Amino acid sequence: MDGGLLADEEAIGGRKKHGGRNTKTASRKKKKQLVEEEITAPIDGPDSYFFQNRKARLVTSNSTLASLPMLDHSSYFRLIREHGPDHVEDRAHLEGLHRQNFPQWEFELTQGFNLLLYGYGSKRNLLMQFAKRIYRSPRSLVIVNGYVPTLTIKDVLTAVAKAIIGPNHTMRLGSNPNDTLDTILSILDTHTAGGQETGEEEEEYAPVSHLTILIHNLDGEPLRTTRAQVLLSRLSSHPKISLIASTDHIRAPLLWDAARVSQFNFLWHDATTFAPYSVESSIDDSLALVSGTGRAGGTKGVKFVLASLPMNAKSLYRVLVSHQLQGIEDGAIGAAGEEEVGVEYKVLYQKAVEEFICSNDMAFRTLLKEFQDHQMVSSKKDAQGTDVLWAPFKKEELETILEDLVA
Repeated sequence: MDGGLLADEEAIGGRKKHGGRNTKTASRKKKKQLVEEEITAPIDGPDSYFFQNRKARLVTSNSTLASLPMLDHSSYFRLIREHGPDHVEDRAHLEGLHRQNFPQWEFELTQGFNLLLYGYGSKRNLLMQFAKRIYRSPRSLVIVNGYVPTLTIKDVLTAVAKAIIGPNHTMRLGSNPNDTLDTILSILDTHTAGGQETGEEEEEYAPVSHLTILIHNLDGEPLRTTRAQVLLSRLSSHPKISLIASTDHIRAPLLWDAARVSQFNFLWHDATTFAPYSVESSIDDSLALVSGTGRAGGTKGVKFVLASLPMNAKSLYRVLVSHQLQGIEDGAIGAAGEEEVGVEYKVLYQKAVEEFICSNDMAFRTLLKEFQDHQMVSSKKDAQGTDVLWAPFKKEELETILEDLVA
């Protein structure tokens, strides 16, 4: 009997507890509903302005770009292939309209002007068709792909010199781009004067009478430096040089001041094609596709990192890259290739102290840690246990980085 009474009391007590919880929950919901009704109720007068412009609750998300899977090369090219071309007939009709201007463009070149094509869409195919029209001889036309990341202004000037002098010349063009350009202009001036060259000089090289330079993407990243634009403007201002170029960046005209614009002597033509940048983007590292090395960004990422670092950090990286390039040229190629031609820790530290980059080992390690965090410097111990540092990039990429640091 007593056990039955206890069970009934426990049941009643449990119901009271649950009932109390339900009552509390209901009262909370009711209060929340009343608050919402008060908030959503229309407010008259000047208070309505502040109510409508009140600070909203910030909604955040845990989704970030870092959480996305890395896009590999095979997936990237598969997606590109699956996306078929669109508006093919319209784009072909638009390109045909531009081809009708070829006689006008050719006439403008003969009058001493240079041509600059701008507008949305790749202009590479259009310019190549125009190049076929004006082609006269193997050394009358030089084509430069300005969208290639490893291109340097010295490569451009060397190609121009070979076209002017001949591929088998024995002349010294100079150790830097300025000397190379001075040599090219002096040769053009000498033969422009007419009849002043000797027979020995004619046998050594036979300059062309006129040269046309076609540059795809004059505003390409390798050619955006002030030094490159100054040298190209000086070259294109010579009467025996004609320049045909294209630009794609909307702020490309900001590359030139009044002096550069006067030297380029451009006639601007709207050449909007709406064509995809298939060729230009095929070798671009903007997607930071990683091929098993764990590094992303390439030389473009290095450029952004160096732009945010102080001068002593840039100087230290310049010393490392220059010594690594010297080691590659001397033939000290490591077992794993060019990437592992590095500099000993003590040697690099001594060079940094001599150039007043840092004054103690603590500051030196701080600068190195910044590069290692961005995967711009790798290190390992050699057979003798000495720390060796190197920039994990190919020779062409190192030359591009060094040129940006020196400029």
